[in-house]
Amino acid sequence: MRELVVVTGGGELLTLYPEDDCFRWFFGSMGQLGIVVQVTLDIVPSLGTDGVYPVGMSGRVPATSAGHPKQLWWYVFTSADRWQELKMAVRRIGIRHSGVWQGWPAFDYPIAFRNFNPPLLYRRQESIVCVGVYGDQKGGAWDWQQVRSLDREFIEWSRSEPDTWLHVSTHLTFEDFDFRAHFGDETMKKFAAVKRMCDPNWSLVPGPLATALRDSE
Repeated sequence: MRELVVVTGGGELLTLYPEDDCFRWFFGSMGQLGIVVQVTLDIVPSLGTDGVYPVGMSGRVPATSAGHPKQLWWYVFTSADRWQELKMAVRRIGIRHSGVWQGWPAFDYPIAFRNFNPPLLYRRQESIVCVGVYGDQKGGAWDWQQVRSLDREFIEWSRSEPDTWLHVSTHLTFEDFDFRAHFGDETMKKFAAVKRMCDPNWSLVPGPLATALRDSE
């Protein structure tokens, strides 16, 4: 990614570049720092194509209806040398909690290392693989007691595995999620400092994560 254009919590329009201190903190920040309104990407041709890109052309991608089933998912980022083993582990968790959902097969996709891994997404600077499980809503509504049980086991498992890093989204975490235990004190302090800079009035996305960041200052 070459640049980000964001609107901060203070209403300022910023253009950020990879060399800027807060650039990498926007990835995985869960809306705490600002609203991304534009990105500029470096692109490469797909395998098997001629690599010619229509420079100067523009177009519009039409919106599609959100008619897909309601889904929940859990996934981790892990080192490339253990992804098959860990994919089987998350698959077993999904099977043990089959009453939660209409489960789909465990998934994986590799993420090649380019310039950096964001500090809120993965600790190490290396190529990684995302592995996880997901499923559709089963019946008329989610059984949130069962969902909590699956969530608890997945979190405990990921914390017991030093080569994994749980992906956290505030819309998929329960109110008692321990953000400080997940990110660590040092990362939370740095995250809070960037939050203070980009959202000085703490107006963006109030809730447990914002509270944890205030407590980390």
